Amino acid sequence: MSTFKLIVNGTLLPGHEMDEVKARIAKLFKLADRPKQLAALFSGQPVTIKTGLSEVQARTYLNAIEGAGLVCQQVAEAEVKPEPESGPQPEPASAPLASSGVAQVAAEAGPFPERTTTATDETNTPPFIGQHAEATPNGSAWTDNPYQQPEAELSIPHEADSLALVAPKKLRGGAGVAWIKEGYGYFKMNPWVWIGMILLGLVVMVGVGAVGGLLAAIFPPLGVVLFVGFYLLTPVFSAGFILACYELYQGEKFGLGALFSGFRNNLGGLLGLGVLYTIAYVIIMGVVMASMMMLMGSQGNLMMGEGSPLALLLYNLLVMALSIPVMMAIWFAPALVAIHGVSPLKAMGMSLKGCLRNVWPFTLYGLVGFVLAIVATIPFGLGWLVLVPVMTGSIFAGYREIFTEEQGAAPESADLSA
Repeated sequence: MSTFKLIVNGTLLPGHEMDEVKARIAKLFKLADRPKQLAALFSGQPVTIKTGLSEVQARTYLNAIEGAGLVCQQVAEAEVKPEPESGPQPEPASAPLASSGVAQVAAEAGPFPERTTTATDETNTPPFIGQHAEATPNGSAWTDNPYQQPEAELSIPHEADSLALVAPKKLRGGAGVAWIKEGYGYFKMNPWVWIGMILLGLVVMVGVGAVGGLLAAIFPPLGVVLFVGFYLLTPVFSAGFILACYELYQGEKFGLGALFSGFRNNLGGLLGLGVLYTIAYVIIMGVVMASMMMLMGSQGNLMMGEGSPLALLLYNLLVMALSIPVMMAIWFAPALVAIHGVSPLKAMGMSLKGCLRNVWPFTLYGLVGFVLAIVATIPFGLGWLVLVPVMTGSIFAGYREIFTEEQGAAPESADLSA
């Protein structure tokens, strides 16, 4: 099946004012707080804003964009373009727009043809390719636009290595919810591969656990090795999921092998992170066990006896309380190590500082995540096949907003509408 892409170059349809069109496009693509990306669409250069669309999808997006007053070109991605019939045609720019920081120039798209305005019929049937929705100076075509809700998603590609590391930033309180929305956007880009990665990970964990448990029954010290190995490799596999999001951010796709990509990206640093992670939890377990022994010895009653409900509750509360700073220190550390090559200890320190500077975003993030976890568990736990990739994408989104500044242009498949 043929697929299509949409290209704009900032040309307005007749009867529209620049400020009005910019406002409508900003609302349509949720770019009100992204002025550089908005400016890229009106730069005068061809910019690819959506790829991989069916003909029906392309018409829907084209109608919405032109309903806002902006000329949009629909191009078949596999199309071989004929030579111009007469006269030389101007060539589009072939270099990325350095000033916009977000645009990818569609050099292969060819020049924009002259556009004519054709009114739709009374049934509001979408126009065919080459026709355009009615443009009205008073903006009624925009307010009556049937595609305004749900709003369209803008897909402008980011260049590789476009994220420059900066000191942890403090974000607005609602940022945590936006991370989850962006995480869902990453899931939608490659859903079946995400689910395949989760299932493959489960197979690996179950297989290793079964073999390890059998060997541990024969040789008990292997149980300790399994415990250490779990914490040692956790950052490595976490980095695999983060790097999958990074691939999507750069406009690339990934396969099931992305699960093991942490073994190919600064493995030494990720293993060092795993060592620090293991040491931290060994210390936590030691502190908790010592505290419980002291409490049980001082109380000397059945309420705090071994195996009592109160003792078990207290044990779990102590583990949770001491684990919070460790989780904050490890939350963004795999991304910092795998993508930027930050040393393990420094990455944990940066992650901890980034979390502490964004207590309110993380509070809302945690509340929403808790509700989603309950919902994901209801259908026999199957919802976790979606929730795990979504939350992974949300971690990448948080890391990107807190620790980086965009220096280049953005991925053809990255969901920037969140």
